[in-house]
Amino acid sequence: MKDSDFCLVPRGRRLGSYRFLESLTFACIPVILSDGYILPFSEIINWSKCALHIMEKDFKKIPRLLRNISFKKKNKMRKYCIEIFKKHFSSLDTILEKTYEILQKRIKNLVQTKFNKSKSLD
Repeated sequence: MKDSDFCLVPRGRRLGSYRFLESLTFACIPVILSDGYILPFSEIINWSKCALHIMEKDFKKIPRLLRNISFKKKNKMRKYCIEIFKKHFSSLDTILEKTYEILQKRIKNLVQTKFNKSKSLD
């Protein structure tokens, strides 16, 4: 994995796949082969900078798609994988901190939405 540019991350039995975070650990660009897979922390991470999401029906196109990615873009994506892993997934504390941040934002948005709705009804 550590010597690969791309790592295939097929759909798992659950919502996610351990291969996803494992690929980030090794700066291996995740090639997610799954319909409807929602990436973690997608509210604060621009996953298109470091991962490829491919529909299951398009799996035969993977070799061509990967060959068309330039060396420069691969290097940028791999660097972003490392950055994302360190910033968001390097420890349980980091994961919990980011989860808490996202929940705070969601609650704040929900409260503001409810407040604005009730205010407009007055």
